[in-house]
Amino acid sequence: MNPEGKTMKIRLAVAAAAALTGVLAPPATAAGIVSDRLCYREGEAASFLGTGFQPGQPVAVSLDGRQIGTRDADAVGNVGARVLSLPEIPRGEQKRALSMSQTSNPALNATKIFTETKLYVVTKPGSFKPGNRLRIRAGGFYGAGKSLYAHVRGPRKRNLRIGAVKGDCGKVSATKKVLLKRGDRPGFYIAQFDTNRKYRGLKTVLQFRRAYTIRRIFKFSRQSSLSAPVLGTGAEWVPNG
Repeated sequence: MNPEGKTMKIRLAVAAAAALTGVLAPPATAAGIVSDRLCYREGEAASFLGTGFQPGQPVAVSLDGRQIGTRDADAVGNVGARVLSLPEIPRGEQKRALSMSQTSNPALNATKIFTETKLYVVTKPGSFKPGNRLRIRAGGFYGAGKSLYAHVRGPRKRNLRIGAVKGDCGKVSATKKVLLKRGDRPGFYIAQFDTNRKYRGLKTVLQFRRAYTIRRIFKFSRQSSLSAPVLGTGAEWVPNG
């Protein structure tokens, strides 16, 4: 074989190797999305940044598979998206997905999974007698303080620490908590849950309120059906909503 033919084979081999490398090598860029938080309260604004798109190309933005807008990628392939108010969710927490896809090249796409939470407080049991110990679960209290407190206002006043606020969604879990004690007078009570150690009333921006009524249970004497009713010793705490 002449030197020129050998040189040609070498060139072809190098070209074939280069082509194979190009097929097996991953793409130079891959689309991705980052967010300013991993968990957002219902109705709150949420910000996202997509990267890895082709500069100047339109990118469709979708929430849970429903397109909510289109933005052009900037000079370096970034796309900013902001949901001004996250829609209402049917339960305490829900996973959501924000997706971006370049319309001219759908292969360039990315999805960010995040959590949306309501601001909520759940007491179990829901209806109880004064003095009963309760299990309390709460969520959505991130960004305001390290602990959740209950400020009870009515015929009697009380401030009670419920527990530590934990995680991206600001959850609280506590047991054996007594909001009202035995002997507290009947009447209408408001329990305001917030992250302030001292009660600040309606000035507190992040708060959850529940209304309760303590009412006496009247009993009739067993001596006669005509006997006048006497005030019984029982009392119950009935939630108003």
